[in-house]
Amino acid sequence: MLKSRDKKILFTVKTLLVKTSKYLLISFSIINNSKPETSPREHEILEHIYAGMSNNEIAEELCISHLTVKKHISNMMLKADVNNRILLLKTHGFI
Repeated sequence: MLKSRDKKILFTVKTLLVKTSKYLLISFSIINNSKPETSPREHEILEHIYAGMSNNEIAEELCISHLTVKKHISNMMLKADVNNRILLLKTHGFI
């Protein structure tokens, strides 16, 4: 059984690995001067954003939770290293 101190260390290591992998993915995209990878669902959400739809409207259209839409958008923004929908669309070539 892990001690409390060991659990904290394990959590810290996992957190650092996740953060490092995200930065490596962003750096690789910048170095290759390429668009970030998107899943078919993420691309579908980008198309709806381009059409001017809100998270709730996208969720209703795709029959998923608005929180799922929000999570997809957050993941794409993280991968693209942007902080708003307009830059996200620019990064993916919609604008």
